Amino acid sequence: MKLGYFILTRLLRTAWPRLRLRLGSGTHTLGLGLLVGRVSHAFGVSREPENYRFRVVGMALTPGVLIAASVSLLVSALRAN
Repeated sequence: MKLGYFILTRLLRTAWPRLRLRLGSGTHTLGLGLLVGRVSHAFGVSREPENYRFRVVGMALTPGVLIAASVSLLVSALRAN
């Protein structure tokens, strides 16, 4: 147990600064968009009667964020080569 904890903390200490520099604030923006989309969709579905505006916003934001993240990863992978 202690050895696994030691290895995990050692990896995080060495990898986190490098990873944080690469990710930047774009990751936070995408995460916030995904959170807003999911909460909006859940709010729209939970109302009686359903509020379709919130539901549509949630249904548009969720795949939009996933597509934006995918394109961003592809672009950064192509730049690395």
